[in-house]
Amino acid sequence: MYEKMVFLLLFTAIILNLLTMIKSYLNYCINSTKVSKVNYPFIKKLHLSVFSKLQEINDREIQNYIRTLKANKLRLKVTDLGAGSKKTNSTERSIESIVKSASITPRFGKLLHVLINEFKSKTVLELGTSLGVGTSYLALGNSTQVYTIEGCPRISEFTQSQLKHLSNVNFYVGEFSTQLNKVLIQSGPPDLVYVDGNHTYEATLDYFQFCIENASSTAILVFDDIHWSSGMERAWKELIQSKEVSISIDLFRMGIVFLDKRLDKTDVVLRF
Repeated sequence: MYEKMVFLLLFTAIILNLLTMIKSYLNYCINSTKVSKVNYPFIKKLHLSVFSKLQEINDREIQNYIRTLKANKLRLKVTDLGAGSKKTNSTERSIESIVKSASITPRFGKLLHVLINEFKSKTVLELGTSLGVGTSYLALGNSTQVYTIEGCPRISEFTQSQLKHLSNVNFYVGEFSTQLNKVLIQSGPPDLVYVDGNHTYEATLDYFQFCIENASSTAILVFDDIHWSSGMERAWKELIQSKEVSISIDLFRMGIVFLDKRLDKTDVVLRF
C-alpha cells in the first residue's frame, strides 16, 4: 500500500511538472525573438561575437566523453542536496541516466565557452559539477581557472577520475553553502558564475545574492533550467527585476544575467 502511494505521488508530480514545462515552452515560443532580429546594440554584438560563432567550436573530445558516459552502466549511490529528480526518487542511479537527465547539451556548452572567451573571464565558478560535461566546456581551450563544486561525493569522485587531464579545473565537494567561502579564498571574485545545482526558488535567489556580494562588478551569471519548475520561474522573474541586473537573456534552457552597470537595462527572450 505504501509503495503504491509513493508511486502515485511521484507519477502525479511528474505529470504536473510536465504540464508546467509545456506551458512554459509555449509561452517561450510566443514571446521569444530570433537573436539575429533584435536591434538593441548589445544583443546585436552578442549575435555577431557569440551566438554566430558556436559552429566554429571544436568540442570533439567532449562529445566523445558524452558518448562514453551514455554507454556507462555503472551505478552510483547519489546524495542529492538539491531539488532532486523529476523522474525518480531512487538513491542509486546509473552514469548513463545522470548524463541523459542532468548534463548540459553541446549547444549550450559551446555557448558558455564562447561567452568566457568573448568577455575574457579569468575566473569561473560552477555550482553543480555533476559528471563534468559543463565543466569541460567551461575549461575548454583556455587559461581560465574553473572552480567547481559538487554536492555528491560519489559523483564528484567519479568525475574527477575522468577529468584528471583538465589542469585548469579545481574540484570541491560538499554543500554549496559550506564550500563557497573556501572557493572564494582561492579564486577571488569570479567573472562568470554557472549555477546548475539545487533548482529551488530559495536556493536560486540565495546564489544570486551571493553573486551580487562576491562576484566581480562586471560578472556574467548563468542560471540553468530557469523553467524547470514554477519555483525556478518565479526566482528568475524576481532576480531579473533586481537593480543589480543590467541585461537578462531568457533562452528557455538557461538564463544569462549581466551585472555590468555600463549597460542599459534590458530584458529579452531569445531563440538562437
